[in-house]
Amino acid sequence: MTNLFAIGQQCGGNVGRAALILKSDMNRLSFVFGFVVLLSATAAAEPPIASTMETRSIPLSEIVTTSPQKGLRHIRDTRFETNNKWDPEVFLQQIHNVSNGGSNAFIVDATNLYDALWASLDVLTGPRRVDAPVPVNRSKPERGNFWLVAYLGSGPSNPSWWTISGVTVDKSKVVLSYQESKPSPATADVRHYYYWVPLGKLEPGPYEIQLLDVDKGVVTLMRRVDVKPINARGGSR
Repeated sequence: MTNLFAIGQQCGGNVGRAALILKSDMNRLSFVFGFVVLLSATAAAEPPIASTMETRSIPLSEIVTTSPQKGLRHIRDTRFETNNKWDPEVFLQQIHNVSNGGSNAFIVDATNLYDALWASLDVLTGPRRVDAPVPVNRSKPERGNFWLVAYLGSGPSNPSWWTISGVTVDKSKVVLSYQESKPSPATADVRHYYYWVPLGKLEPGPYEIQLLDVDKGVVTLMRRVDVKPINARGGSR
């Protein structure tokens, strides 16, 4: 009888311990399930990452240019925007004297049109690197806004030798789309076709700049530009 009682006590103890273990496991499962539900609710409350990568278009009316294309802003009309700090004719003469060569595209880092123009002139007339946005060449320039600078080439002023059809920006790409003029009688003068496109703020990261010929459906120029945080030390440019 004593042995049977002992065995009963042992079995009862084992059952009790098993019940405690089962209860502990159930508590763990309840905690894990609650944690997963909490994570799911938090994830649902956060905006999707895709929303920060939407493509936006730059209005044509904001593009400054040397082109006669209607709907764009000719550079001669920007004197008052720079508080009369410069003469557009002097600037036009300077870029006209540049050995332009083929098409070109790069990004400058400038908070206003005046700085964007002179930063671009620094690139066109000197050996400045363009693998990162180029600031205006002065001590502690204001930074944080970006401009696409594009050069399509030289041609007569009438008809407009190239027409900009749009500029788009997304998380990793800046695309300037253009069309060439249809064959027609043209003036005998020579004009350099430059464009300054305000891009606003850009998220840090690599960007691919493209000049896209819409009619041919081909990218005629592509360049990679690395946009760094404003407070990052990017080295010499």
